[in-house]
Amino acid sequence: MTETKKEHFRQELRKYCSQNGVDFDGLDNIRRSNFMTKFYVGEILSSISNQLAPSDEDEIEDHIVDGANDMGVDFIFRIGQRVLVIQTKYQGKKSNAKENVGEVTRFYALLKRLYAAIESDSIKHENLRDIVSEIDWDNDSFDLHYISLGKRNCEIERLEESGQEPINGLDDIEDRVSIRYLDESDLNQQLRTARQFEDVIKESIDLRLTRTKGEPAWITYVASDSRTSYTGRIAGNQLYDLVSRYRERLFSLNIRNYIGDNRTNKKIIKTATDEAEKFYFYNNGISAIATEIVEDAKNGVLQCKNLSIINGAQTANSIHKAFKKDKSRKASETSVLIRISEINYKKDNKEHGFLDKITQYNNTQNSIKLSDFRSNDNIQLELRNRFKKMNHRGKKFHYMNKRQKTKSNHFGIRMEEFTKFLHSFQFGPVDFYGGINYLFDSGVDGGYRKLFGDGESLVDEDGNDTFDFLAGMWFLCMEIKSSISISRKKRQEIESEKEVLSLEKKALNGNIVFYVFGEILRLKSSEEEGNLYEQTIRKLSDPKWLDDETKLGCVQQYTEFAVEVLVRNYLQAMDKEDFIHRNYFRERNTLLKIQNDIKISKTAYKSLETF
Repeated sequence: MTETKKEHFRQELRKYCSQNGVDFDGLDNIRRSNFMTKFYVGEILSSISNQLAPSDEDEIEDHIVDGANDMGVDFIFRIGQRVLVIQTKYQGKKSNAKENVGEVTRFYALLKRLYAAIESDSIKHENLRDIVSEIDWDNDSFDLHYISLGKRNCEIERLEESGQEPINGLDDIEDRVSIRYLDESDLNQQLRTARQFEDVIKESIDLRLTRTKGEPAWITYVASDSRTSYTGRIAGNQLYDLVSRYRERLFSLNIRNYIGDNRTNKKIIKTATDEAEKFYFYNNGISAIATEIVEDAKNGVLQCKNLSIINGAQTANSIHKAFKKDKSRKASETSVLIRISEINYKKDNKEHGFLDKITQYNNTQNSIKLSDFRSNDNIQLELRNRFKKMNHRGKKFHYMNKRQKTKSNHFGIRMEEFTKFLHSFQFGPVDFYGGINYLFDSGVDGGYRKLFGDGESLVDEDGNDTFDFLAGMWFLCMEIKSSISISRKKRQEIESEKEVLSLEKKALNGNIVFYVFGEILRLKSSEEEGNLYEQTIRKLSDPKWLDDETKLGCVQQYTEFAVEVLVRNYLQAMDKEDFIHRNYFRERNTLLKIQNDIKISKTAYKSLETF
């Protein structure tokens, strides 16, 4: 087993700022809190609670609220029927630094203030108002995180224990809200959990199921297609040992990791300690899969290879916590229903489809990102394998089809970011089509099939053309992003440019610049003999072109023209009385207007160099 590195949140936050070209020591505490929010969401939450938080940097930036009239919200994000709200407080490293109890108390009353404000239409912060207006207050669940480098005290602990207070007009709101206070110790642990992810448990694990005298330890079910599943009971102390030893690896194929001590999980912990003998009757149990299961009926043991719990992370982790809290060890008497199914998820496309369904249908009680179901399909595995064979400037590429830490000395490519960037380049940002669920919908009308073809294979009859086209787009998008970033940094110190930069940031929301760049290239190619658009993109699949100053200069020209088009269109839209920023980036008419603007600017794009 790989030893977990003792990483510290403060140190890694400094590194994160440095990697983003920011001098941490030159920031005031407000700016440090801002970066702390981005680091927490992008590097921690997006890994350990991947159905809850975005991982894309631009998407995280779009949901930052911090500033005047923020009502105590630094970050707010809604997906499905779950709303994540974060308030962040940076504190210097002092042995006695404690958080302000009044600030924490105010945060615990946040939903009451937001609900009242939306009812009276009194939210002044535009971004906050837009997101809060989309909340389904009668049905959505809320995850409120107060993260601080200050220590908790007994008053904060009492607030944690009391949880969400009732709100007039909102039935069962107490059961739909999880409020967490995370201090430096908690953040250190969260970071280490996020960083220790590995694919699967390689070694064989012996599951010793509880045996009733005179009865077999499990019930075996064999389907007509020879799929086999075993159902039995596992003792709480064995679950405790499994979680202690393997931690996140035990849930490598679970699309919903442990979501913390919310109200439901606190009840699980309480039941395990106070009513251990009744736990089996109260709890839904655990579902797991393994690539190979060998029966040892005599000893009541199932030998499992590549074991992964696909549903029951909340139960397993809650029992683990119960054991730590329970000094009398009553939790050792718990007995948990468990089902282990045998599946070869590395075998073929049919098995991948079965894995998708068995995982999805075992996880219906919480909202789930469709992207999590795509992470194990043939397309994503093929992308991972193809990028693994490439390198640039002595570094290899690591395509992360799952949420995990970038390997050292590798260029990291996150699946969700990769897919969003490419769809934006080819067809437009996903918000114009229905959002992230559309993007990873593999049905006939879904974005996934539209982007990756028929959904069966990356490789077409000509060999590598499909992968080269996708990889070329990716490297081009990354260079476009880099060009914009370099341009902004050069202009940030110029006072007269600050207002222009603010407008550009609004106009370039949601990866739309990739689409405009792509449209310019497509229009220019269509007017040339042979329409070499796809061939041009495929040539960019070899990252060596990123060292060619001529090609980089060409990208810069196209990018500057794309930004010019976007700002001009955004300004025109703003002049209308009914203009709403978020709607501008959702209405298909926006894309059509941009297309027309490029066509009108024919002389300008014709003067651009050819790649």
